[in-house]
Amino acid sequence: MKLMDTYLELRHKYKDYVIIIKNGNFYNVIGSDCYILEEMFNYKKVKIANSIKVGFPLRSLNKVINKLKYFKINYLIYEQEITRKKYKNNNYKNFIKSLSIDNRINIINIKLNESYDYNFLEKIENYV
Repeated sequence: MKLMDTYLELRHKYKDYVIIIKNGNFYNVIGSDCYILEEMFNYKKVKIANSIKVGFPLRSLNKVINKLKYFKINYLIYEQEITRKKYKNNNYKNFIKSLSIDNRINIINIKLNESYDYNFLEKIENYV
């Protein structure tokens, strides 16, 4: 299964999780979750298809997990099986809200591209 297909399948099931996918010698985070890792670690975002991704080496996984734990943000690691951590008071949405307005708008754009919900897109266009 392709990286993007795996991500979209997981995103559909786990909406308020940072999804971390192992791909070779790197872990990748795709879509709106990239802004969380960019804020925490200043990782560089790379454009892919209709989205973006951030990659980091295998050896950095503990650093990323520890920071997500510190902020109590749910995360999911996909290797050959799923490992996930769920917090009673998940701060995923609060962390997104703390990002700059430009990053929040970019996240909305990514989510629209991922969902292909054209009815919702029409509602937004009519509102603006």
